[in-house]
Amino acid sequence: EPLVAVLRAGQGAPEQEATCMAVAALGILANSADDGRKVAIVEAGALEPLVAVLSAGQSQPEREITANAAGALGDLAFGDEGRKDSIVEASALEPLVAVLRAGQGAPEQEATCMAVAALGILANSADDGRKVAIVEAGALEPLVAVLSAGQSQPEREITANAAGALGDLAFGDEGRKDSIVEASALEPLVAVL
Repeated sequence: EPLVAVLRAGQGAPEQEATCMAVAALGILANSADDGRKVAIVEAGALEPLVAVLSAGQSQPEREITANAAGALGDLAFGDEGRKDSIVEASALEPLVAVLRAGQGAPEQEATCMAVAALGILANSADDGRKVAIVEAGALEPLVAVLSAGQSQPEREITANAAGALGDLAFGDEGRKDSIVEASALEPLVAVL
């Protein structure tokens, strides 16, 4: 809880060193197979302050704190549908998409990589409502931009994550499939093959 208190005290200000260190520490703690630790982080109230940090830094995807906040949210989402829902309810989708837009699909930026991974984890679900929310947050075009930028490097994790996110979003709904095709995803997907 002291880490979350530091985030709250900094009010999401990414320029404060204590905020940067608290986000990094929470990200390291969340990067674990230990679901109990992830539950404890969420129950300590970390989601809203992490989203605030991500929102404050979304126009600066080159900043390490932006990458750490996106990575922490992705790690917290991994493996649990309830935590995925909590992250969406904490209004994380728009800032994650904004990081992708600000990075202009640049796969070399760590924040772009972490935002793609987080969106992919959130999309990897049978929950159609969450997939609809991701699409409505405007994720398709920036995911296609990342995929297009990385298509010459199919071995890169971000390329696989962008392709996987698009596939997960397409699964189970003809309308979303059409939206992905309309977002010009086919050519970059084929280019990765």
